Amino acid sequence: MILTKIPSSLKSINKGCEKAPDEIVKELKNIEVNESLKEIKYEISEIKVSSNLDETSRNIEKAKGGIFIGGDHSITYSLFKSLTSKNKGLIIFDAHVDLDNQTNNSTHEDFLRRLIDENELNSKNLVIIGARTIWKNELDYIKEKDIRIIPVKQLFENGIEDICDSVMENFRSFEELYISIDIDVLNPSEAPGTHHPEPNGLQLNQLLYFLRRLKLLKNIKKIDLVEVNPEIERNITIKTASKIIAELL
Repeated sequence: MILTKIPSSLKSINKGCEKAPDEIVKELKNIEVNESLKEIKYEISEIKVSSNLDETSRNIEKAKGGIFIGGDHSITYSLFKSLTSKNKGLIIFDAHVDLDNQTNNSTHEDFLRRLIDENELNSKNLVIIGARTIWKNELDYIKEKDIRIIPVKQLFENGIEDICDSVMENFRSFEELYISIDIDVLNPSEAPGTHHPEPNGLQLNQLLYFLRRLKLLKNIKKIDLVEVNPEIERNITIKTASKIIAELL
């Protein structure tokens, strides 16, 4: 497996995210075997990030690898665009829906809206899991585009196993599947080192349960982990992020 570092926070106010890839990979070296009793093996690649946003976006689109470590969430825009099939799906774990009104450049707050509006993503081929902070303009857009949201409340009320079954059934048929994990989907006690922590998040064991099951799908092409900010808090969040990566390998 190739782990690709994308040390970017160029399109974000979340300065510090660019330091996360090196910190996560450094911590990952302390994990030799994951909880599935599988030896951890990987190669490291890195994307060149410059102050030229267009050049950086092109570099990200051309990136090779299976797991991408950000950086802020705007990297998902270019990585998802690089998928070649028209039959592609996107599963996002995030406290936020990132459907704010578009800016001039794709950012961590509006990249998903841009993907939909630019016809890179069919809104019905999308699910956002763990969302718990949504702006009114985003809710209007969700209703307009009929986007499936699974808030934390629903996970507890309907049961994580049944919801996971439903998501897997709905997304196994795509030719290409992309999974994006924003660290703020977790409860702040487990990942305080992120710019926009939100209360009442998933527990790490719940997220890992979901990810281990999704790994069984044969159509996954790319996974990213984003929005870790070591400048806010390093120890707990970096360990949590490296744990997630280890369980994905």
